[in-house]
Amino acid sequence: MRVTEFVLKDVRCFADEQTLRLRPLTFLVGENSTGKSTVLGCLHVLAKTARQMHRPPNFNEPPYQMGSFRDIVRRRRPLNDNFELGMTLQDSKSRLKYHYRVTLSERQGGTEPLVTRQSWRFPNGRIECEHQNHKSDKRLEDMEVTKKDSENGPVFNIKFSAGIRGFNLFDWFYFTKAEPESAGGDLHKFLKNAFPRSRANFFRTIEKTTMSIAPLRSKPQRTYDPMAEIPDPAGADIPFRLMNMAKNRKKSWGSLRSALIDFGRASGMFGDIQMRQFGKPGSDPFQLEVKAQGPKVNLIDVGYGVSQILPILVNILESSRRMLLIQQPEVHLHPRAQAALASLLVKRLAESAHGDQGFVIETHSDYMIDRARIEIRRGTIGPDDVSLVYLDQTRNNGVRIHNIAFDGMGNMKGAPPGYRKFFLRETDRMLGFED
Repeated sequence: MRVTEFVLKDVRCFADEQTLRLRPLTFLVGENSTGKSTVLGCLHVLAKTARQMHRPPNFNEPPYQMGSFRDIVRRRRPLNDNFELGMTLQDSKSRLKYHYRVTLSERQGGTEPLVTRQSWRFPNGRIECEHQNHKSDKRLEDMEVTKKDSENGPVFNIKFSAGIRGFNLFDWFYFTKAEPESAGGDLHKFLKNAFPRSRANFFRTIEKTTMSIAPLRSKPQRTYDPMAEIPDPAGADIPFRLMNMAKNRKKSWGSLRSALIDFGRASGMFGDIQMRQFGKPGSDPFQLEVKAQGPKVNLIDVGYGVSQILPILVNILESSRRMLLIQQPEVHLHPRAQAALASLLVKRLAESAHGDQGFVIETHSDYMIDRARIEIRRGTIGPDDVSLVYLDQTRNNGVRIHNIAFDGMGNMKGAPPGYRKFFLRETDRMLGFED
């Protein structure tokens, strides 16, 4: 299951409803303060909300800090009382599409956004769920379900007194019973047949396989003391993951190390990497050594770019059927390394046995985008597998989304007139054609 579209409506700088076209490799570009991090933060939250409706959505989970409801909803007069997020998912085998959408409002007596409506649109029907935002002692079985028929299949309307707990339709499906001859019973039958793979919860797939990587990665240490491998957007867990792999999964470590070395040589950043442990017990400290030029040295003694790119590389190479949301991977990287990183992303997609893997890259790097265009021309990846989403400021302090595609030669299709204006103007200035 892969996300192919993402929708925002009345979120910060995004007025009205705007849609991002997501492909296995999506570049998110635009000037500073055009909402790139907002897009990634909202996509991250929606993927989790789709599965974890028993928990309020968290817009301040690292690496995102989006604030309260009033910090997120678009400001205007009169004040907006809600905003909307949505996604389109496509099954990699059946190619069928499924649409999920939520409306979020301000919680009474609080500041966090709270889901007040959910909508699921399947190929053969639709489900609309309304949340009543007050405390209730009703059970899941007591929610009100009505059904009506339409040309596109049945439409189920659900009203539920959610309170603070929230409501997950799929938990209701798995853990409750409904009278066969009722709207609830019909809903049970509909959900049972709606999933692309038996009764699998495809929203759980999205929640499990979406991961965010922070724009600034953790600082290297000269010596690491073993600790729990708690996933961290800044990559603080990576040295411990590598040490554990080197000790307990030698074959996997050998494959990963080989792939890391291949990238290091292609990018010109390093020629070898290894773990050095002080003693044998698992509690002993260890160091991470890298060979750049000359003998191997401690990770902290080589260029800062190596420690910044290492968490990204490990997650790219270790990911399987994941959607990685990566912020500014080019930080501290030479243009050669930026281009090599784009080639690595393309290679991972080409080698993927499933169509569920994907990368959304927030970047200012022309080198990454140009290398992807070269890979399209080489035939390593298809033009329909790459998307460039350009965020452009409008005159009314808003942002307009432009979905740019590519042809078989890597040429851009649908780029707005202003996309290259700044770069062309700077080139003219350099050549003396403009003051």
